[in-house]
Amino acid sequence: MEDEFSSLSSGGGGTFVKWASVGDVVDGVVVRFTLDGGRDFNGDPCPEIVLDPCVPKGSDTNVELTGDPHQVVTAGQANLKRQVVDNPARFAVGHRVRITYKADAKSSNDRTFKEFDVKATPRPVTVVGAPAVSDDALDF
Repeated sequence: MEDEFSSLSSGGGGTFVKWASVGDVVDGVVVRFTLDGGRDFNGDPCPEIVLDPCVPKGSDTNVELTGDPHQVVTAGQANLKRQVVDNPARFAVGHRVRITYKADAKSSNDRTFKEFDVKATPRPVTVVGAPAVSDDALDF
């Protein structure tokens, strides 16, 4: 009997985002999202968002993909994690997400933390100029 199964990809790959400087921005279309697929600095589970980098084409909901490698955001920082965990539906595949490292701030116990501004479209975006893919090209 012939094997009917095919290997599955983890969908991995991409460049992990490093928030080095205030003003750093990640902007892309969600290709994968999990609430606990990433790891924070302590090795604990945290949200992970994989984005296909894009640029707007006439509006925030019409975009063109840049062709750059996927950007992987692990939301381990408390401020970023809270915004993601409180709004998981906004990170559905196809939505556009823009995350900006907004500022360094001080907590009540005088510890420095990073503040983020997270924006997401309310519904999937339209990718302009994307190459058409035939059903034959899909590996099912």
